[in-house]
Amino acid sequence: MKGLLFAALAAVLLGPPAASAAADDPPKFRFEAVLHDYEPLEGRDTRVAELYWAGVTADWTRGIFSAHAEARATEGTFRPYFDGSFWLEEGWVAVQTPAGGVRVGKVVPLVGLPDETFPGTLFSLNGVTRNPGWGAQLDGEARWGLDTLAWSAAFIGENDHVGWEEEGRDVESDPARVLRDGLSARTSYTLSKVLWWVRPGVSGATARLVPKDGTDEFRRSDFAADLTVAFGPLSLFVEGFWRSSGRPCSPGAPCRYGYDDARSVLAGFKAEFPSVTWRYTWSRWHYLGAEAVEEIHMPGAVWVPVKGISASIEYSARRLTTLAGSGTVKAFQLGLAASF
Repeated sequence: MKGLLFAALAAVLLGPPAASAAADDPPKFRFEAVLHDYEPLEGRDTRVAELYWAGVTADWTRGIFSAHAEARATEGTFRPYFDGSFWLEEGWVAVQTPAGGVRVGKVVPLVGLPDETFPGTLFSLNGVTRNPGWGAQLDGEARWGLDTLAWSAAFIGENDHVGWEEEGRDVESDPARVLRDGLSARTSYTLSKVLWWVRPGVSGATARLVPKDGTDEFRRSDFAADLTVAFGPLSLFVEGFWRSSGRPCSPGAPCRYGYDDARSVLAGFKAEFPSVTWRYTWSRWHYLGAEAVEEIHMPGAVWVPVKGISASIEYSARRLTTLAGSGTVKAFQLGLAASF
């Protein structure tokens, strides 16, 4: 299936022969390089300055049909569990329907609020957000004046161990299991009054986590409710997240926290101005089976001096408390992205 999808992506991105292609509708390409600098306040031997990734994105649209591909590469591997230095972040072909756009290929399901931080919140590190997979996705919306009802639904047939997830957390980094038959959905309603708007949203997801030997599988289900309120350039957001697993951790025992039953919270605020964005994000996970609590406080700023260049600096204070004790890691994370 993946081979056919790659062939279809190549065909639609290259488009028809030049003689029949519309002169005003060529494929669009964007190149991007991202640098990352990790500066811990203690344990300076763990500091890292690296090429996070370099990539190319291609988009093509013709009538109701479209295609998108984003390929990335880095020195070494982006995560220890990646197969190599090159990976496909997203890649799909799509068609517009009365219910919305239907994409087939490698898509990114929408569960909860998106992660806008540079290094990732606990929701990304535990495999909830920034986690593409092979399958199909529907995205649509309906408008009534300034108000908007948006919806999204996705089916992930199987994961491919490519994600933002931290090593040892969830199924992407688990060499013994794969995610199969994943279903997710999200809907939100934006009530807009020009200067201010309110957007409540709900999400749900469920999937089978299957060992590669075919035995001892279990199902994991998630539910999230979120609310975003904005006034001019200022916005506040909060999300509650519930995870139910068929294989919770045992108290004090080593485990993958992404497999555990959990109750989680995401909250923060953002102030957006023409060339700079100030933000603060807090994420907290309570791992019920393991009887552990983890949280990250992350204030930061993003500066965009000119189009295509952005620089970010974020301070992260990450604390994990288990039955054996607690520890805190404090660090600055700097990012520089250039695209054209």
